[in-house]
Amino acid sequence: MINAAMSVSLDDKIAERKAQDPKFEARLRKAAEGLLPLAETDDGKVTMTSLRIAAGLTQTELAQKTNSRQPNISALEAGQRDNPNRDTMRLLCEALSCDMNTLDLAIENSKAMLAQFDNAKNKRT
Repeated sequence: MINAAMSVSLDDKIAERKAQDPKFEARLRKAAEGLLPLAETDDGKVTMTSLRIAAGLTQTELAQKTNSRQPNISALEAGQRDNPNRDTMRLLCEALSCDMNTLDLAIENSKAMLAQFDNAKNKRT
């Protein structure tokens, strides 16, 4: 069990490491690039997570750039939410350096991944 007094956000830990080690950010980006294939669908389609990782952003950073909250970004990436308003969509496009069609496709692919996961889980039970 995690002690509430000991809990530190990942973003805080990353900022602390960046301040201590100038090469940390480059290593972190390289690691994120290595995770990028895990954020794509089985057939290599773009997802919300893959767009965010490619942009080099954490969920919290993307939320800040889009005047949103981290749980909303998490829900979009998990395919649990697929209806951001047009202002949020525009801000997401700016932050992720993509066009609206790519963003729409990424949201749909994220939702499809959730459906695939649910189907696979249901087959096991």
